[in-house]
Amino acid sequence: MLPKINGITVPLDWSKIDTCAGGCTHGNYSWSTFDGSLSSYISGSGNFCKGAVLCKLNFEVNAASGSSPNTATPSYVFTLGWAHTCCGGTATPLDVCFCSGYPGSGSSSGCNQTDSSGVPASWERQFWSAYENFITEVITHFGSDASYKAQVGYIRLGIATGGGGVIPCPTQEMTVPSGAPLSLTVWQAYANTIFSYAASQSPPMIIEGSGYGGENIYITNAWADAVATAAISNGAGYGAESLAFHDLTLHASGSPCSNDWCNIFDSNFINSPKMLGLQTISPSDPSCTSDPGAALTCSLVYVLPFATERHANVFELGYPDLLCAYDNSSPEYTSAYCPSGYAPYGPYKTAIANAEAGVPRGTSVIGGSAKVSGSATVK
Repeated sequence: MLPKINGITVPLDWSKIDTCAGGCTHGNYSWSTFDGSLSSYISGSGNFCKGAVLCKLNFEVNAASGSSPNTATPSYVFTLGWAHTCCGGTATPLDVCFCSGYPGSGSSSGCNQTDSSGVPASWERQFWSAYENFITEVITHFGSDASYKAQVGYIRLGIATGGGGVIPCPTQEMTVPSGAPLSLTVWQAYANTIFSYAASQSPPMIIEGSGYGGENIYITNAWADAVATAAISNGAGYGAESLAFHDLTLHASGSPCSNDWCNIFDSNFINSPKMLGLQTISPSDPSCTSDPGAALTCSLVYVLPFATERHANVFELGYPDLLCAYDNSSPEYTSAYCPSGYAPYGPYKTAIANAEAGVPRGTSVIGGSAKVSGSATVK
């Protein structure tokens, strides 16, 4: 039992639920295997989260795989039959792009309409019309059908690859052979399409948008800003999965934080969004005392106070960090999680407790104290 942890965040690939192989008009959904994988966290299975509070279950919806090749998008979405079903008899199949950062199966380059292993052009109607159907299914299942519906906290809707808005192949995606090539205007319209549609379903849980660009940082921060605007204006929360010590360095120099989250949070907290969340970009390092670069978190002792000062009120921390802070007796714990002498690490406990309380800057004006959740992979 971890005394300051409210829940876990679980990845959900679209294709694991939508099992339609072809010729479908609105997907073919099956939840039994996925729901069964959550049995350890559902009411009656034990106290996984703090005290006697039921474990909150948050879900990261992956419309396309976060890493190559793409297996998260159902195969029918790429077919000519689906293109005709969704978009008229003259519609062509969905465009798919490839690059060194997302090579797919390795058999294609540039963009084509025949190899589904690359980056799907998610802004094209052939994609988002099918994805909207799945969004309805997700909200219905987690909001009313699932036995654990009372435990559902928020749903992060990925709009590109992974659970956020990563654009792995911008050069190629801006030159698709059919439809509208990707541009900031197209991206903003697409993000608004997704989050306005989600809002139209009257979700009983929080919907979250993510502007995270990962190691393939957006062409400009305006692309992350577009997702934030679309999400928050449609009643959703917003987050970035890139919190790191490097954000402190950037902010101190007057530069935007990663994916512009500092400016986005500072500009929008007064509008009382449902959540302003952050995930650390990597497992942390309690021995870190200076900026290790953009791809590494450093120590929670530094990044959590900075984040609460910038109005963050939800945190997703890696499981290794939680074991480092609370439970070095766990059979899953290894000394690699914490340097010698750091486990269980008192300063981490304090940093997490302060984040929950909104220290050093209270977050009660935007919905109460911060919530801390551990990430998990459910297979």
